Amino acid sequence: MSNLEASIRSVSNEEAPRASYARSASIGMLWVAAALGVGKLLSLISQIFLGHVLSVETYAIFGMASTAVALTAGFQNPNVGKALIQSATHFPELFIRYSAFAFQFGLIGSMFLIILGWVFAETYDMPQLCAVLVITGLSVPLLSVNTTLAAGLSLSYRFRDINTVDIKRSLIYYFALVSIALLGAEALTMAVAMLIANVAAHLLLLRQSALLPSYFKLRPRDFAITLGTLRWVILSSFLAALAMRSDYFVLGKMLNMEEMGYYTFAIMLVASLTLPISTGITQVFLPIFARLQGDEQALLREVQRFSAAIVIIGSVLCLLMLGMNAVLIHLLWGGKWDLTHFVVNALAMAMPFRFLGMIAGVGLEAIGRWRLRNGLLAFEAVLLSTFAAIGAALGGLNGAIAGTVVQFVVGSFVGFYFIRRVLCGRVGGAAAMTLRLYAPFVAAGAMLLVLSPSRHGTGAGPQTLALAASETLAALVLFSLLTFLLNRTVLVAALNLVRQWIARR
Repeated sequence: MSNLEASIRSVSNEEAPRASYARSASIGMLWVAAALGVGKLLSLISQIFLGHVLSVETYAIFGMASTAVALTAGFQNPNVGKALIQSATHFPELFIRYSAFAFQFGLIGSMFLIILGWVFAETYDMPQLCAVLVITGLSVPLLSVNTTLAAGLSLSYRFRDINTVDIKRSLIYYFALVSIALLGAEALTMAVAMLIANVAAHLLLLRQSALLPSYFKLRPRDFAITLGTLRWVILSSFLAALAMRSDYFVLGKMLNMEEMGYYTFAIMLVASLTLPISTGITQVFLPIFARLQGDEQALLREVQRFSAAIVIIGSVLCLLMLGMNAVLIHLLWGGKWDLTHFVVNALAMAMPFRFLGMIAGVGLEAIGRWRLRNGLLAFEAVLLSTFAAIGAALGGLNGAIAGTVVQFVVGSFVGFYFIRRVLCGRVGGAAAMTLRLYAPFVAAGAMLLVLSPSRHGTGAGPQTLALAASETLAALVLFSLLTFLLNRTVLVAALNLVRQWIARR
């Protein structure tokens, strides 16, 4: 029996606390899925609308603006919330100090983002970037404090309250987004809508958590001490954003505005569709993993068990994207974004691997291994910019996304192997485990690529839509069959676990 099978089968023999972690994860993921389901439905509707109203060049500005925001990610989300979750037993006394630190650190980030607006506008010859980043910078302090309020809810497993706030925020954001776009704001559309939504989210979190942050009651000396205490945690937040956006620094110079617009549109589309999984990994698994500090074998079992579940769920979602994206993109936007087909296909093949790396990262954060986490994030950032640059030099837009995909896969496997080494002192069996998990997805995905779903992108109509749907269904059947054959014990144990949860209700 493999380590993965043993870790999942062992759940039925664990004591009540282990089952409660699994139950909390299940409920938490359901609420995350519900909140993000609403958000992503609104996102899809708004993206269909914006895809018609806004120009390709405007999406290039969005891409570069998000890159500048990534440079200040450590100010918006300095991981103070994660530090509070990791130090759960000291939350009451730490909250006041950390919330004040988060707000004041966010003020510094706000000023830094405004400066970046001028620098980026000059560097990339995009004058609109300056105003976009000035408006975006206004909400940075509130975003920073919001992470501490959400941490208090997470520690109590109040995922329903967190995601209720997310649902309301989504409704406010997308209503504002469409309204502002109709007024002709163009590049300012997202920045203004985001500011409105972030202010609303802060007020809603204050009400739900019943916590009162301390915004300014932190002396300069105490600020410096807190900064020193949290230096590795804060550095991680900067590096995490850089590891996701370092490709833009080189591609902004190597690709033209139109290519950057297509690249950004495709990444936004895929990120929008996969966000329920990636957000759930951080929001739900971090507090659960943090509770298992000191019991490395139990933590390893949970990491492996949840990794298997997320890979299977993520694979199904990505196969749907692979099979249907070309025809739907053509139908929804009338051919305007047809050149993004290859980019979306490549990202869909890479995302299940990316999810594995995300879980590994959350595992390292849960046990406070921030230096190792930072080293891996720095490695990913360098790898991403390097591979994207090489790909762009060799193949333009398509080459750039191919380089990005290679980094996703390599970085994820490296992160997963390190979490295994930290928790059990060895990496033996990891290769066999990942091979069995991913073989069904790779086979089904390869079948769709051989059938060439991109050929459905032009002249799409009811017949091509039906053909793409039938090919996607065939791929899902193949995936299900191979998953059952290669991971039967895992599936049976998981189904038994679900039945146990239902019986306890």
